Amino acid sequence: MPSLTIRQFNSLAQDEKADVVYNFGVYLLDYENVRHLFSLYQLSSFYVEMVYNLKNKKSLVRIKSHATPDTIQKYLLRIDINELKY
Repeated sequence: MPSLTIRQFNSLAQDEKADVVYNFGVYLLDYENVRHLFSLYQLSSFYVEMVYNLKNKKSLVRIKSHATPDTIQKYLLRIDINELKY
């Protein structure tokens, strides 16, 4: 797939966004709370957060793009490096 800008991605319908992420995105990590699973992907030069409803068989609720790494801080805080061997 040719390089996609965040503006082009945001103009897509939700099902098209999901297809692009599943086919071309690079999965990074996820976390969950009581109601939702949040999965983070990198796509081109931006990040995409996929939000799933845990109580409804993990149905996709929302897709949100992030232009800067600052907005993904909540994911970075969940990385456990205690078990890494030096």
